[in-house]
Amino acid sequence: MRTLQRGSRNRRLTLSHTLPLALAVLEVAGATAAFSRPFSRSSYELSSAPATVTLADLDGDGDLDLAAAARGQFNAAAQTWQGIGFTVSLNDGSGSFGTSAFYALSSRPAAIAAADFDGDGDIDIAAAVDGVYLQSYVAVVPNNGDATFGAETLFETGYNPFDLAVADIDDDGDADLMTANYFDSNLSVLVNAGDGSFGAPRNNYIGKYPREVISGDVNGDGAPDLAVSYKYGVKILTNLGDGFFSQAAVQSAYLRPTTLAFGDVDGDGAIDLAVGSGLNDVVELFLNDSGAYSSAASTYLFDQPATTLGFADVDGDSDADLLVPTYYGSVVNWLVNDGAGGIGSKRYAVPVGADPTSLASGDLDGNGTLDVVVGNSGDGTMTVFLRNN
Repeated sequence: MRTLQRGSRNRRLTLSHTLPLALAVLEVAGATAAFSRPFSRSSYELSSAPATVTLADLDGDGDLDLAAAARGQFNAAAQTWQGIGFTVSLNDGSGSFGTSAFYALSSRPAAIAAADFDGDGDIDIAAAVDGVYLQSYVAVVPNNGDATFGAETLFETGYNPFDLAVADIDDDGDADLMTANYFDSNLSVLVNAGDGSFGAPRNNYIGKYPREVISGDVNGDGAPDLAVSYKYGVKILTNLGDGFFSQAAVQSAYLRPTTLAFGDVDGDGAIDLAVGSGLNDVVELFLNDSGAYSSAASTYLFDQPATTLGFADVDGDSDADLLVPTYYGSVVNWLVNDGAGGIGSKRYAVPVGADPTSLASGDLDGNGTLDVVVGNSGDGTMTVFLRNN
């Protein structure tokens, strides 16, 4: 998703509470049984409100660390933006995060991603830089090999890149970048030369106001495809095998789809698609039908529009549940998969920090179960849920 000069290290990580999640989960309409899975919950302060979060082994010690895009704050007295960049929080192996490091970027990041872009075996950072005065760049920041980061290099994209995805789009073994460019009505594909450098963008027209881009193998041919949300719906970009695409539309019933997620809801081996509307308080679920998404199989209503979406096997029963943070709240809605392809007959509102806007999942404590991280833009914190069995 989104780069810089070497940053300073500051302690800004504060453990505020840990408790069994069973004590902190509120059942909502549709729930029929008490939630009893043992989780622990911890909250950590970040230096700046996280726009997006991502998990990757940044220091090469075998566990997942966290990077968060920092949008910064406007200092009215100085008439300047401060705290623009990204933070890195290293995992101690138990799912706890100690000292956080801040790295400055030249302009405000909208989204962040991690991958080995230069092929040296270390995980680097990329940021979609939409800027203070609107930019047209991706910043790529190399890992020095010890989870510290060097100087950013900027690569041109379309105007105002709002989101970023990473995939080997041309099947040459390295990580390429794709950006959804809000004011250019297009998607930029940046092909990696193999050394972490990127040439001129290949721009694909999408339609007005592309907002989010995600990657996944939609048609099961082994090549990564893309889904892009824009003002009037969602476009599926099918990879032709060489990094070029054909397009098909997903007909959402609601204007301004903003947030997307891929996951295999019905266990048939094909990835399904969840779509959240920015103007309506709904999330639609589209089942994959031979590589196409024809009409919504289910629609879910919330109190506010979804800020982001994520599929994860939260309860450890081997199927994909749906996580839905919403605007102006302090909860993540957990829609439980019933194991038969149905989602939402049980729903829980899980307390987190203020205004959760991003999600990531992975095994943080090495116990073989899936954990979840939530980035909270309203209070500049991340909430970490560790499943204990």
